[in-house]
Amino acid sequence: MQTAEARFGEVRAQRKLRPRKVIIDSLPADQRLIAVLPLSEMFADTVRMIAYRAETAMVALLKRHLPKEADALALVRELHVSDADIERNEFAWMLTIRIHRMANPSDDKAVAARLHDASTWTASASQKPARR
Repeated sequence: MQTAEARFGEVRAQRKLRPRKVIIDSLPADQRLIAVLPLSEMFADTVRMIAYRAETAMVALLKRHLPKEADALALVRELHVSDADIERNEFAWMLTIRIHRMANPSDDKAVAARLHDASTWTASASQKPARR
């Protein structure tokens, strides 16, 4: 125990000798911090904005089936972290997504209604005539 305390005292003394702040120019070139390039920052901001708009659009679609907008936002966030089964049918060109049950039965009903709306929309959208 005494040797550990003596070692602790030595390390503490060495630590007090080190400067509290490090000047970046004093570091070797390979250890210096690299600033985020403005283009990379703009790209990250663009991705965040797209994610925010997608979340807002999903809330707008679900709030028709729920009493409060806050409930729709909570449901969208829960959907992003919930489990689902995805099955691909190559012959029918279909992707089947089975979402596991939510914690609240009203959320299950809202998701089912939204998925029903989406499936009828895609069926009617695929029957539109091609552009000339």
